[in-house]
Amino acid sequence: MVDITALDGSLLHVCDEAITMVTGGEPGDDAPRAYVTGPAPARIPVREGPARLVARLRTTKLLAPLTRLDGTPLWIAAGAVTLLRQPVAGESPPGAGARAMICLGPAYEAVRETVEQAHDIITRHGGRL
Repeated sequence: MVDITALDGSLLHVCDEAITMVTGGEPGDDAPRAYVTGPAPARIPVREGPARLVARLRTTKLLAPLTRLDGTPLWIAAGAVTLLRQPVAGESPPGAGARAMICLGPAYEAVRETVEQAHDIITRHGGRL
């Protein structure tokens, strides 16, 4: 269990193993924050940066570090990856640098790593693709 402060100030008690993805802020965010995917139907904005949050999780060694299209890091629960593939035309903006798509059930993320690089990283962190 990890305690996380949501953006609205509420304290959340979250099962570490339920977290499938941690990403950084979005353009326009006014303060450092992370977004947590997995323990709730929608991703949860929290009041701390993603690297700090990931460092507090007991499952850190099982989180595969990858790179979002905007160059910011993201961490995914390697064992939760359900599909890894090349992007389909029109799936990300032209020139955005998407080289692989990672699916975690209904959630997905485009990354800068190639499919082969992402596969190696995910496998090293306990994923079984």
